[in-house]
Amino acid sequence: VDDGLCCGDMTFLKALNQFESKFPFGPKREKDYTFTGIQISQDDDFNIHLNQTEYVRSIDAISIDHDRRKNEDLPVTESERQSLRGLIGSLQYASTHTRPDLAAKTGHLQSMVTRGKVHHLLEANRVLMEGKKNSLCF
Repeated sequence: VDDGLCCGDMTFLKALNQFESKFPFGPKREKDYTFTGIQISQDDDFNIHLNQTEYVRSIDAISIDHDRRKNEDLPVTESERQSLRGLIGSLQYASTHTRPDLAAKTGHLQSMVTRGKVHHLLEANRVLMEGKKNSLCF
């Protein structure tokens, strides 16, 4: 197992401690922490809140040469396709965990990777910018 996340009451903690006595594992955190790019916090009423504000803000846009921007119907290069896949993967990670507002546009972009054009790169950057702009809403 690469990463794990669990939570529970004192009964659960006791069982977890017994399990860990035979199978030790990494650090334990409580209240406020980041786990695989997801900020997790628990308030005084034990409600758990998740956000990926910093994760989304840290995603880099695809660099597109100025000359290529002039002809949006050009097919993407293999390097651009790789960048598009990377950006889509980052957006997909956010949309499946905390940002459902990005899901439809990200899903549409996923269907364009194999026949990608420069305008798809520009659209992916627009979706990213929208995600960054609205990151405080989630």
